[in-house]
Amino acid sequence: VQEGGSLFAYHNNSQVSLFNKDYRDVEGAVYTGHPPIRPFEVKIVNPDHPITKGVRDFVVTDEQHFMAYDKDPKYVLARSFNEEGLDYTDQTGRRSNTAEAAWAYHYGKGRVCFMAPGHMVTVLWNPEYEKMQKNAVKWLLHET
Repeated sequence: VQEGGSLFAYHNNSQVSLFNKDYRDVEGAVYTGHPPIRPFEVKIVNPDHPITKGVRDFVVTDEQHFMAYDKDPKYVLARSFNEEGLDYTDQTGRRSNTAEAAWAYHYGKGRVCFMAPGHMVTVLWNPEYEKMQKNAVKWLLHET
């Protein structure tokens, strides 16, 4: 990635960040846990980024992954919110019902994108999330 490649990390890849500090540095966060599968909303917080352009907020039923995000908040593209107000206390003791759900940034000459939703195949097929994933691939390949 540093030399111009790309990393597109999904959902459970974030667990690698627990054991490999280099991976954590590139991915931009460390995994801190998730509650049982439940509905939550993915809210687009940066609608102007090429990855989120034209993507509307959407609701999924999935593992709502929580991360300790290490990078600048300006790189966050979407956040997850439990619509029922259910909190989760992660492995660091942080209690919240919201978490960073997607981010993207340049890493050296390369690009990185992480998306937290994706445990259930139905989530990957959500029409708004499909748009976001396709946009991410184009952005990672420098097509946008």
